[in-house]
Amino acid sequence: MESVARVEKSELRPVAIDFVGVRPEATIAPPEEDCTDNWYQHWLNEGGKEYLQNDLRTKQGRKAFIDFNGFNDEWNENTEMELEETTVQQKIAYLMKLLAKKKMKDDIYHSPIEMMHRQIAITQIVTASRVNHYTGALVPDSLMVQNFEQAGIISKKIPTDQEFSERLQKMLTPEDDRGAMLDEMVNVTVYYVTNPKVNVKALLGAMKIKSRHISDSKINSARPSAGSLIGAFGKKFMTSMTKNAVTCNPDTSTNTTPIQKRLMQKEAARIYKASNYNEEEAWGVCALLNHARMKEYIRNPLSEELLTNVKELLSCATVEGGTVEGSTEEKLSPPYYLDFERIANQPGAAEGKKYNTSGEIMNEYILCPPFMLYIFAGMKNITPRQAVGQKELVTLIEYTMRFHLGAQTGYSSMTKIHGAIKCQYELQCVDQKMIYEQFEMIGACVMCINMFNACLAAASYDEGLTPEERLEKVKDAANLFNGAFQTLDNTAGNPSLTSTIHHLGKCFSKNYFMKNV
Repeated sequence: MESVARVEKSELRPVAIDFVGVRPEATIAPPEEDCTDNWYQHWLNEGGKEYLQNDLRTKQGRKAFIDFNGFNDEWNENTEMELEETTVQQKIAYLMKLLAKKKMKDDIYHSPIEMMHRQIAITQIVTASRVNHYTGALVPDSLMVQNFEQAGIISKKIPTDQEFSERLQKMLTPEDDRGAMLDEMVNVTVYYVTNPKVNVKALLGAMKIKSRHISDSKINSARPSAGSLIGAFGKKFMTSMTKNAVTCNPDTSTNTTPIQKRLMQKEAARIYKASNYNEEEAWGVCALLNHARMKEYIRNPLSEELLTNVKELLSCATVEGGTVEGSTEEKLSPPYYLDFERIANQPGAAEGKKYNTSGEIMNEYILCPPFMLYIFAGMKNITPRQAVGQKELVTLIEYTMRFHLGAQTGYSSMTKIHGAIKCQYELQCVDQKMIYEQFEMIGACVMCINMFNACLAAASYDEGLTPEERLEKVKDAANLFNGAFQTLDNTAGNPSLTSTIHHLGKCFSKNYFMKNV
């Protein structure tokens, strides 16, 4: 509260609210008469180089910055900047606000290219500020260790808030030789336009694509493994469980999932042709899998918006028709809590051929697309973003969700390849093969999903605990799930994720089914 009060006192508000009506269109070029091929080098030679090297942690550096940009009137009018209790973070944040509001001297603007990422990071750290990425607002002294944890930027040894503050203060000490990267020259490539009438929106869009290309090239050399990404997604999804979902029983009777009896390829081809190549008539399919929202999610599992849409699609009422005391939720939303009885017994058999689409199945429908995407990208040695929407990947996801997840998940028969894989999905395989023998990606994905549901069941089923206690156990289970997959990093000398899970699943299935057949 103290930080917020100081921010309001200093009028460090979002730049966006300073505009009334239609916002002016900015240009990233100097005036037409000065728009020569070497204008940027000329700007550097005429004081720009020294300006960029100013150390804003010092009073002298801030004064030089203010003089260069003509901010003297604004700075003098803001008496807060001269008070002893005003922190260095607040002073730098105020200068950044003036820079954004009044534009840089000589109309030099930074486009969304590589250098901007570094500038944003420096500004956030130096001002200890969280940033509203929609308004550009900075809130000095609001950046904490927890923000790095929530963003997934976690080192091996996470500093405490006190250690974080001490390191920040050291970085803000002008005598520190290499603090904040503000006292050394950074070599960058500068792009600029020579046509002041350029379409700024189109140009910035092109620079955004170029920036993404640079980012992807770095990810190629040092990207997280498939195991790390699966663990992180599983943890985030598991910890999103609500108090309603961990307490109430979902009413899953509105959608059904057919049992997929294993068919040989020749028999499957005959049935598929006889049904005029209609999968619903040939072997049936859960209606949720053909819904437009689900198809969009399968094509791009990295989209938070599409994930939210699918979670809404898979939401359902409670069996009891009520909500947890004090909750405003009218429906339950994935992930759904599980107990071992629910995993062992499918609910609501209809005519002996279909089961209700249980909470376990709906969890699987959320998990399969991103899990398969990460495994696919890892095996192809490309970034997940590059894998999005690839025909081969979409085919694998759709086949897996229809024939290896859903009703009777975990049954030994579900590990056998279904004949539809050739006639409908045009993938080559040998009859009666197991998924972990011929399609390691499918076997690894199914194993990861089953591990998730088993992990969730172990944590969430105990009805003797309060909802809060059960959610705390779910949080612990999510950390364990994430930790387990972090150990599967595909580093030099270690087996790949699919290989590890393939052998783990093979060993598990043999031992389990030998004991229970």
